[in-house]
Amino acid sequence: ARFDDLLEVFVRVSRIGTTSITYDHAAYRIDGDGADTLMATAQATTVCISLDERRASPVPEAFRELVAGFDR
Repeated sequence: ARFDDLLEVFVRVSRIGTTSITYDHAAYRIDGDGADTLMATAQATTVCISLDERRASPVPEAFRELVAGFDR
């Protein structure tokens, strides 16, 4: 991709573990002819932590429910 290219970026939750969440990312360059081009993919895993204890903590149930609403 180059400066001024129009990009469309998708992010989805691919996995929710006990204390971690894994996200998949895909970035496409929007081409004028309708043939969008996949420019990059990435995967990131984040861990929920308790700031007070400085330890991993369970993924909140409210977050799980919100994500489940997208998969329906």
